Amino acid sequence: MDISETGFKLVQLSKKKNNIFLNKFVSLKFDDDENNMDKVLTNIAKEKDFYGKQINLAMKSHEVFIRQFLLPEMSEKELSSAIPYEAENQHRIAMKDMVWDWFNIGKDTGVSGKVRVMFVCAKKEASAKYYKILENTGLYLNSLEVDVFSIFRVIKYNGLLLNNSNELIMTINMEHTNTTLLLTLGERYLFSRNIPIGEKHFTSVIIDIQGVSEKEARDLKNETDFSMHPTMSEIAAKLIKEIKDSIDFVCFQNINLKGKYKVIFAGEGWETKGILSFFQNELKMYLEALNPFEKLLAERPIEYKNISAGIATGLALRWWN
Repeated sequence: MDISETGFKLVQLSKKKNNIFLNKFVSLKFDDDENNMDKVLTNIAKEKDFYGKQINLAMKSHEVFIRQFLLPEMSEKELSSAIPYEAENQHRIAMKDMVWDWFNIGKDTGVSGKVRVMFVCAKKEASAKYYKILENTGLYLNSLEVDVFSIFRVIKYNGLLLNNSNELIMTINMEHTNTTLLLTLGERYLFSRNIPIGEKHFTSVIIDIQGVSEKEARDLKNETDFSMHPTMSEIAAKLIKEIKDSIDFVCFQNINLKGKYKVIFAGEGWETKGILSFFQNELKMYLEALNPFEKLLAERPIEYKNISAGIATGLALRWWN
């Protein structure tokens, strides 16, 4: 289940032999039925076709600190002690206030005798709210991960990874208030960052132009192209600059990277009419939509293509990938 500022999306999958099926997809906007999430989740948990009560959730990237550490080769036990020391002394992280995890990526090809470790942490109060969400619903938290890892799991499952490991893949996930960038090289995580520009900022321009409510503006953004309005273009240009700066940073850190890269987009922000074309023109390349249901099977035909369900689908795929 993916929980955002505007609502939540729940995806349930099942596996039969080597095929994964889409059993259930629920999407609820909070403005459709405010403060109704507890009731909806309780009812879902009681449905006969809802198998199991364990839920995977994802924290948002802006709530999480992700870094790669380069450490001397040592045992896993020694790494467990060295990592919090590295985080506290090199990055000034108060570890007593954090929940954290790490993964040994392996030997660094560029530096002899070193291993590369991925470190992820979040403040305890930020993670605690995700546990609280499921209280008294009859559902239970199985795992808590970061949204960019959920998105990447769908990219991998859909077969979108490039064959050439020196070609960069950039995923742009635009949600209500933030846009998350994820840059990977094959299956290797390189960099991710959060940019505080999202669908809300484009919608606010429509509210100002048309003098309508936020709900009315959300409907209008799907029908009318406002992308050439100066204010809308200015916001988009700021986001594009941050994206280009991120690519330059990653290429500077990884000098063997080629200039060519692939762009995948996901999230509710791309539903704004005209924004996708604006980005394609400015980045001068084709942006490919991440359709999270593309490789899934179903007992009945899947009649919807929802690019904003990427995180929820990636969380459901976690059971097998």
